[in-house]
Amino acid sequence: MLIGFIAGLISGVISTLLGYIILSLSKPKIKISEKIAKLSINGVNEYRFKVVNLSPHYAKNIKILFDMMTIENGNDGNILSTKPIPIVRKDIAFIEPYNKNDKDAQYAVRFKINGDLEEIWKDDGYSFLRLKVYCENEFNNSGKLFIKDYKKRRIAITQGDFNFGKSLEIQ
Repeated sequence: MLIGFIAGLISGVISTLLGYIILSLSKPKIKISEKIAKLSINGVNEYRFKVVNLSPHYAKNIKILFDMMTIENGNDGNILSTKPIPIVRKDIAFIEPYNKNDKDAQYAVRFKINGDLEEIWKDDGYSFLRLKVYCENEFNNSGKLFIKDYKKRRIAITQGDFNFGKSLEIQ
């Protein structure tokens, strides 16, 4: 009876560990651009960031939050306040799985920021941008939150456009 109990306990621990490893390996693999691209189109500045799905499965149930975070001094310490920054289309439901043979690179999506980002974001050392991207793997619904902070405006915003495909470089 003791041998059966120990064997059951060991097999339970092993199956739990294997399940955890499989679940953690199947979570979405998303990359977010380190910089924000600035394009001048007909004299109007447009700002974009890029999200790339490197998973072998669709990324679904995508939720994007883009906020201006401001640090202010309070009585007992710092106070962090947020102001949402609108994105032109954040209702993308799916991002295609990564496929190096995809001629359209549908696994890479560029999101346009609504408004003049440099007018909104004062590079004063007390504010920064925080981008949060949540998505789930369509294979088993395991989700993950990806966070990217853009600390300094003069470093984060780069003139140009993103390269094609999974590259996050700006030319």
